Amino acid sequence: MVVVPVAPRASARRTLRPVGRALLTTVQVGLLLFATTLVCAHLVTGLTLHAVLSDSMKPSFAAGDHLVTVERDALSLRAGQVPLLTFADGTTRAHRILQVLPERGIVRVLTRGDANTATDLWTSIDAEAPVPVVLATAPAVPAPVTAAVAALHANPLPAALAIGLGGLGLTAWAVRRQYVRLRDCTCERCRDRHAPQHLDPALHTEEIR
Repeated sequence: MVVVPVAPRASARRTLRPVGRALLTTVQVGLLLFATTLVCAHLVTGLTLHAVLSDSMKPSFAAGDHLVTVERDALSLRAGQVPLLTFADGTTRAHRILQVLPERGIVRVLTRGDANTATDLWTSIDAEAPVPVVLATAPAVPAPVTAAVAALHANPLPAALAIGLGGLGLTAWAVRRQYVRLRDCTCERCRDRHAPQHLDPALHTEEIR
C-alpha cells in the first residue's frame, strides 16, 4: 500500500483571520470617510440633522424621523420650501412656506404644517441670516450619529481635529500592519529579498583589478 502524504488543512481560524482584518479595515475607512464628509458638508453648506417631534407635516415626515437641512439665505426662501424656524413662542418647527414677503432688512414668512388646517403666525427673519432648509428626510438615524452631528453643529473645530487625528492614527496603523506583514512573510520572493547578498569572489577580484 502506498501512502501519499497529505498537507495539513488550514484551520478555520487562520482562514478567517485575513477576512476579519479586511472587514475591520473596510469599516474603519468607511467611518472615517463618513465623518470627513459630514464635517466638510457641515462647514461648506451647514448640513445638519434635526429630529422630528410631531406629526404636523405628515405624510411628508412624521415624529421619529430626522431632517437633513442645509443653510440658505433668507432672501432665497420660496413658497413650497420647508425651513426650520423659531417662532415667537420659542418653539422650533419645520413647516411649509405658503408666502414670502421681503421687506427692508427682514423677510416675513407665512408657514403651515401639511397636516394642519390653520396657518402659523407670520415669522420675521433677518434678511442676512442663514436659514436651515429641509433637503431630505432620514427615517432612521442611529443615536451616535445624531449626537455627533449635534456636537459638530455646536462646535465644529474639535470635531474636525478629532477626525484629523483619527485619520492619522488609522494611516499609521495601516502602514505598521503592512510593514509587519512584509517582515514576517515567508513566501519565496520575500525570503530572497531578505536573504543576505553574497558577492561572487571572481567578480569581486575582477573589479579590484
